[in-house]
Amino acid sequence: MPLATVQAQNAGRDRVVPSDVVREFHGRLPTVDQLHDEGWDAVHLFSALTRRSRTGR
Repeated sequence: MPLATVQAQNAGRDRVVPSDVVREFHGRLPTVDQLHDEGWDAVHLFSALTRRSRTGR
């Protein structure tokens, strides 16, 4: 999910997480390519916001 979307959702929470923490954790999420390179045969994204997927080698 894009960082801007995560930040907007966070702003609407009862207990808002500090922006720097949200940014840091978002930056630690692996990309589709990183997961594929780790040996996953297929990576499926279940979001209308991110449509990219990659299968096979």
